[in-house]
Amino acid sequence: MQKIRGSAKITTMYKTNQTKVKKQKSFSLVKKILTALQCGKPINFIMKPQTKGKGFVKKINWQKLREEKIDEGYLKNQIYHLRRKKLIEFKEIGNITKIVLSEQGKKYVLKYDYGNLKIHKYKFWDRKWRLVMFDIPENKKRARDAMREKIKELGLVKFNDSVWIYPYSCRREIDFVAEFWQIGKYVNYAKVVSITNQHYLKKVFKLQ
Repeated sequence: MQKIRGSAKITTMYKTNQTKVKKQKSFSLVKKILTALQCGKPINFIMKPQTKGKGFVKKINWQKLREEKIDEGYLKNQIYHLRRKKLIEFKEIGNITKIVLSEQGKKYVLKYDYGNLKIHKYKFWDRKWRLVMFDIPENKKRARDAMREKIKELGLVKFNDSVWIYPYSCRREIDFVAEFWQIGKYVNYAKVVSITNQHYLKKVFKLQ
């Protein structure tokens, strides 16, 4: 009886691990599809003639399919899954159908990118300082607090209540955060060659 229970436990653990692996594989491919679409890299396919307009894919044309040896049948299943979740849409152009992000899909990708956002640290400092300044109204307090929390997480240092500083280029990342919270018009970015308390800031950022 003990052996049977032990065997059943091992089988259950194996099935659980297999399920986790499948979910990780699925999420990885979904991420690649959505990221490619966000970056403007096309995923085109040809519809089966007898099912045109019904969403059945005959042949997919995607560079990653060949580069990473992705199983085409598995890719099709993930595309159908994303379409059911309304994250992508099919746009027909002649005999070719293009996959594009839906509005809901754009929001999903934006949310995912926000959580994984990082600022690239360059090997050499150009001896310039980046200032991020904002004056966000009280009726957008939630967005203002979230903005502060995120830029602190990204490594910027508070200079005063509404001014943060960083030694490397971060315009793209700051614009992204501001756009995410829809407060871009209240956020300003500047690059300066000199600033007070520079000696202290160099220590904080471990610069030479």
